[in-house]
Amino acid sequence: MKSFVDRGMEDVWIMDSSCSRHMTGHRKWFSRLNPVSTKEYITFGDNDQGKVMGVGSISLSAKLSLREVVFVRNLGFNLVSVSQLLNEGFEVRFKKGACCWYRRLGHLSFDLLVRLSSMGLIRGLPKLRAEKDLVCHPCRHGKMVAASHIPVSQVMTSYPGELLHMDTVGPALVASVSGKWYVLVVVDDFSRFSWPRDVSHALSDPNWVNAMHEELENFERNHVWDLVEPPPNCRPIGTKWVFKNKQGEDGMVVRNKARLKEGIDYEETFAPVARLEAIRILLAFAASKGFKLQQMDVKSAFPNGFIEEEVYVRQPPGFESARFSNRVYKLRKALYGPKQAPRAWYAMLKSFLAQVRVCDGFGRQDLVFVESWR
Repeated sequence: MKSFVDRGMEDVWIMDSSCSRHMTGHRKWFSRLNPVSTKEYITFGDNDQGKVMGVGSISLSAKLSLREVVFVRNLGFNLVSVSQLLNEGFEVRFKKGACCWYRRLGHLSFDLLVRLSSMGLIRGLPKLRAEKDLVCHPCRHGKMVAASHIPVSQVMTSYPGELLHMDTVGPALVASVSGKWYVLVVVDDFSRFSWPRDVSHALSDPNWVNAMHEELENFERNHVWDLVEPPPNCRPIGTKWVFKNKQGEDGMVVRNKARLKEGIDYEETFAPVARLEAIRILLAFAASKGFKLQQMDVKSAFPNGFIEEEVYVRQPPGFESARFSNRVYKLRKALYGPKQAPRAWYAMLKSFLAQVRVCDGFGRQDLVFVESWR
């Protein structure tokens, strides 16, 4: 079926698969038009409404006549309802290049169509049955990308800088702040590290098992939690392991770090404790005074701060108790992840610094100053 085009949009009839009824805003097309006695409105996709002025018949050609066509005031298009044509016994076929719905908009929301069908909100929509795991196999095969080479997981170099992987990106549509249009990405083959995908993968590596044992031993040493029976109406918080390699200045892996934190966002990583402004002030102050800076790693910093709220967490994945699998941990101190952890850690740190005559920054919690005395 093709559109009837003479001149202008008022003479064009558009096939619309989502339109429930034939409708037009031009009076001249009607060979017979009956006014409606009740107030009826048509709601469009942009939530705009048009008032129905009448219902009639239209003859598009000697072989095609449309019945029950709605006359909508101020409607700028002539729409032919595919579902209404099918109900009247017509057959609608789309030729090559004429059906652009799938190519432009992708899949229809099948769940939404089932819901509309069950509620009877669209005239002409047949009863649909919900299907689980509905997969479009042509779409899946069309989006597959063949790998250009087999990925290599083993390091083939013996020292940093022996093999560099470089790639140039650009030119960019918008220049950077410094006026650059290209980006050069350099990856050292030797210093790249891998993180375990999940706990089962980490448990197969003795180095990661030792890292998890070290984290739990720190919890036991600091009396972070107590294994208790879950109270009534208790909703314990899930926990997860976050694995990361700590590297030295030369890119070598110094130690494997396994951190247990509150399992809320599985894509979240840890934000730096200090702000960049504080780091700049520290570097400038050390340069002016000639100080030598050294990096210090504080093991299990947050689990040293006490929390006031009652918080229950599930047992760590892979380290559940065989005898008390239904029990949960009641936190005495903070874990990494909850919002109370930074506040509890800073309160304990501030009390200790006050004893050694160190004060915090002027309204800032990421700077400390040593009080000078003679």
